Amino acid sequence: MVSSTEIVNGSDCTESVGSMYQIWSKEFEQRAQFWKERDKKHEAEKKALCLELETERQSRQKLLSSQYDLQEKIDSLQRVPSKEHRRSLSDASNNSQQETTVEDDFGYGSVRSVETTRPALEAVNWSAGSHNGPSPIADAGLVLRMQNRISILQGELSRTAKRASDLEDRLMNRLMLPPSNPNSDRFKVEELEIENKKLREQIDRLRAAGDSIILSKEVIGQMDAMQKELDRRRDECVQLKSVLTHQTVNLKSLASNYGSDVDIINEDGELASAYEAQKGINRQLQEELTAEKQFFAENISRTKIEIEKLREENEKYQKLLSTDLSAEPKNKAQEYAQNEIIRLASENLAIQERIDKLSESCRRYKNQIRMLVNKLKEAGIEDVQDILEGNDTVVSQNTSLPLEMAMVTRKKEREYLGMFEYKLQDEHTIIKKLIIDLKTHVATTLLPGLPAYILFMMLRHTDHVDDEPKMHSLMKGIRTGVKKTLKKRADHSEYSILWLANMLRLLNNMRQYSGDATYQASNTPRQNQQSLRIFDLSEYRQVLSDIAIWIYQGLITHIQTQYERLIVPAILEYEEISGLSGPKAIPAPAPSAGPARLKHDLGTLHEHLKVHQVDSPLRAMIFKQLFYFICAYSLNQLLLRKDLCCWAKGLQIRYNISHLETWIKENLAEYGQKCVEDTLAVLKPITQAVQLLQARKSMADVASTVEMCADLTAIQVCKILNMYTPAEDYEVKVTKEFIHEIQKLMKSRPGADTESKNLLMDSKVIFAVQFQYSPSSIRLEDIEVPNVLELDGLLTKI
Repeated sequence: MVSSTEIVNGSDCTESVGSMYQIWSKEFEQRAQFWKERDKKHEAEKKALCLELETERQSRQKLLSSQYDLQEKIDSLQRVPSKEHRRSLSDASNNSQQETTVEDDFGYGSVRSVETTRPALEAVNWSAGSHNGPSPIADAGLVLRMQNRISILQGELSRTAKRASDLEDRLMNRLMLPPSNPNSDRFKVEELEIENKKLREQIDRLRAAGDSIILSKEVIGQMDAMQKELDRRRDECVQLKSVLTHQTVNLKSLASNYGSDVDIINEDGELASAYEAQKGINRQLQEELTAEKQFFAENISRTKIEIEKLREENEKYQKLLSTDLSAEPKNKAQEYAQNEIIRLASENLAIQERIDKLSESCRRYKNQIRMLVNKLKEAGIEDVQDILEGNDTVVSQNTSLPLEMAMVTRKKEREYLGMFEYKLQDEHTIIKKLIIDLKTHVATTLLPGLPAYILFMMLRHTDHVDDEPKMHSLMKGIRTGVKKTLKKRADHSEYSILWLANMLRLLNNMRQYSGDATYQASNTPRQNQQSLRIFDLSEYRQVLSDIAIWIYQGLITHIQTQYERLIVPAILEYEEISGLSGPKAIPAPAPSAGPARLKHDLGTLHEHLKVHQVDSPLRAMIFKQLFYFICAYSLNQLLLRKDLCCWAKGLQIRYNISHLETWIKENLAEYGQKCVEDTLAVLKPITQAVQLLQARKSMADVASTVEMCADLTAIQVCKILNMYTPAEDYEVKVTKEFIHEIQKLMKSRPGADTESKNLLMDSKVIFAVQFQYSPSSIRLEDIEVPNVLELDGLLTKI
């Protein structure tokens, strides 16, 4: 029988367990909620940092584009030919004192070469312009001010690039690291916010400083602030060093108190166990080395004995061969001897092949012994030099044996280092043949990116011989040659594609062989051995990235100019569905100007990008930029033409846009579904505008109309509705009440306060581009220079 006291105790225990379970459940839910909130906060911080990084990158690329535009203007001003008389040097004596020099940062370390940014006084066009225009002194002063401004912008651009790269590295590290201590994350985020705030304030001050004098004052103020920050950090370092020294002294005094009693310090025996383990490893390595050496010596001795026997037999049969082989056999015994000689000759050839294999095995064993010796040295054994000397003696004896035995020596296969040697005086000729004179139809028959590989192998040789001036000259020649080529052939987009691909290949090669562990993950051991040993070209990588951005922006601008004359006939005016516009319709353009022509040009561009192997993410970015331009230009034309705002034209335009959507789905699917969705998303404004032309426009459709026009602004929707022309027979006019209700409802949408107040879209916007790292699996030592490049005698492969 169970007593009542036991029953009560059991029920109390059950209730306590239930209450504890409830407490644990609540605590678990609270912790789960805390972690969810922290994850959401981290995600929001990551998105904010990504957005800020994208904004910073786009503003920097705009500054870079402005810098190149100003540089081109200065070049054009300097190339203006003189029309009348030339002023004497005495008239310009005052201005000659204002000549300044600007440090042109060539991107490597702290080595800078000083170049003047203005020509000599004899080359200044003092007589440019008419007599009634501004004076020549004013023109020269304008050139000087523009040159000074460009130099300041270049310095600010380099500093902004470094800050942007630092911010990008921090963001990538933040994204790659696992979740850490929330306190440290909070400190890092606060530090990044403070730094970003300082950067924004500095950029705002620089943008506000319009005049060069104010700009120089701002730059001086920034330098003073940076100097103060440097002094403060230096004081902190001194304090930390003093604290570290004090701690070291304390540790030494603590160790001296114990004296020679090591057991007190090594209470758990870790030092002894580590020492015993190291001794075991050393002993094992020594045994392996001894066994390999013994096996190697036995093979060598057996091979020597066998070779001696074969040499004796060979000499014996050679004597017989010299006397009896040419004579006719007189009897069966002599005929049998001749057949035996032939058999032994064939056996001799087989033995020769075997000797070659044994020689290869000897070489392999030698390499293995050297690897084991290196391991022993790393393990702390230094007295292994005698092993190497004995090993080399044996191998050297073996290497002379085939020369004594064989009548014909075998040619040793040469092992190349993956670099090209050239003379400094031939550099201009190489740049001219490899960059300036290279045609696109020739480049398509070569290895994609071959000029970039050749240039990088030349760069590797300058690093191999530690010739820094030669390296600077080569990089400057590459930059000048590419710019000269693209300015000379500005009307051919295929040349821009060719050198965009080559500059990115050269940039990725400099990353891959930089020795940085970040870029070595996918390298082979041989590629890691070929990394640059002396030069740090991290700043030159930024220079190449800037050149690639300039080429990309020029390519986009040129293609947009070509497509500008095709968009209106192909998208807005082409009528493939006949009979919708009535008898007063605009005459339909020829079929060659319709969507088929636009799709043909898009296909040609896509083929060029694939032939020259432009990176896939960059290809997707180029088409996203082009379809944004097509959308913006089409929508702007639609907003300015009343004859296009009707139901029939909306149907025609929607049908023409569907051709482009089909092309995107068919040709860009190889870059991933996300690429297709992002590219289709940039066409939404024009798609929603033509859907608005086809939609019903009654008061009951206000909410659905606003929801349909999510990517259009209130000004654009109201403009289309005001210009809308209804069909004469079956459609009513758009009422003012409907337009007012649409406008009221669109202004109440979330984010309506921040949307653009402009009617037209900015068709000149160029998205910020980022060049992803793309390593190459091609071995440098396998690259050869084809004869079509005409570089024979200029480059030597070593």
